Amino acid sequence: MYLLGCSARRSTRNASPIAWVRNWVCVYNASVSPNDVSKFDLAVLDADSHPDLATVQQTQTILLGYVSLAEVGNYRWFWREIANEPWVLEKNPNWDSHMIDVREKAWHRFILEKIIPPILENGFDGLFLDTIDTAEYLEKYHQPGKYPGAQAAMVRLIRAMRKQYPDVILVANRGFSMLGEFGDAIDGVVAESVFTSIDFDKNTTIVQPEFSYQAQLKQLKKMQKKYGLQVLTLDYFTEHNDARIKTVIELAREHEFVPFISSKNLDKIYFHTIEDACK
Repeated sequence: MYLLGCSARRSTRNASPIAWVRNWVCVYNASVSPNDVSKFDLAVLDADSHPDLATVQQTQTILLGYVSLAEVGNYRWFWREIANEPWVLEKNPNWDSHMIDVREKAWHRFILEKIIPPILENGFDGLFLDTIDTAEYLEKYHQPGKYPGAQAAMVRLIRAMRKQYPDVILVANRGFSMLGEFGDAIDGVVAESVFTSIDFDKNTTIVQPEFSYQAQLKQLKKMQKKYGLQVLTLDYFTEHNDARIKTVIELAREHEFVPFISSKNLDKIYFHTIEDACK
């Protein structure tokens, strides 16, 4: 099944418009070669800073532009327009970005009417929806009781995106706590850091024990079957020649997921998933 990516890409549409995808790349670096990007069936790129799209558009590679649904960095082009809004919250303690009170309808309108249109006009085929988990964090853990309904609001936002852009490919990053509520509104889901995690203090990769991801695995397979979702996995390794990479790739494929291995900063392209499939 995975040898299809080595010879010819399939154009038939199944339950998901990305069902034929057998390899993918996620890279946030405008300096990477567009020819390298086009070697993959699907590519997730930063919507504001990316390699030349025209080159990639000459291939069958599906292009998804990055959209953060519940956090915003002050480097985004629209930051000054929203910086003083009351629904822009403090910084996420783990990242250099401000959290958003996703319950705010004005933020929904801003995403739908101002953020998304330029991405699609620039030639992206769809959207990669990130920071969905921040809604769960705000509602349950940040200041419990202060943001009730944040997860329900996130579900409404994703559904509104599907309604307003019915033909655009939508791929969600994680959002496992809400996936059952918006699974029918997306085309795929990325299982980021399920099989591995990074110890940032030691700069090492940790391959998770099986028991730690069994619940997530069960949910993903259920969503895969129920909604026909394409499941993509994203795991980070601190060294591109780590012998364990092959094991993680095989694990993902064993469950009919589409793997990608990357550097922790998502600034490099690793070709392990292509090279391994084509052996």
